[in-house]
Amino acid sequence: MLPDDLTQSSFHTHPNTGGDYLQEPSETDKCAVRDDPDLKGASYVGEFVISQAKIYLIAPNGQVSEISDTSIILG
Repeated sequence: MLPDDLTQSSFHTHPNTGGDYLQEPSETDKCAVRDDPDLKGASYVGEFVISQAKIYLIAPNGQVSEISDTSIILG
């Protein structure tokens, strides 16, 4: 395991492409980041969620920001 201040971010994907699937971070995703004691280092910015259309960032406090279109960031 890395020291707390070396973990700057984490990520997971939401690869489901159908219209019935939630693309943005779920309540479970937000709580998992907010409540994880291993994600509290001073340099930790949050968890990126990569979906088909958008990239989101869940901050350590559980707040979600839309970062950009996935195609812009990942080409």
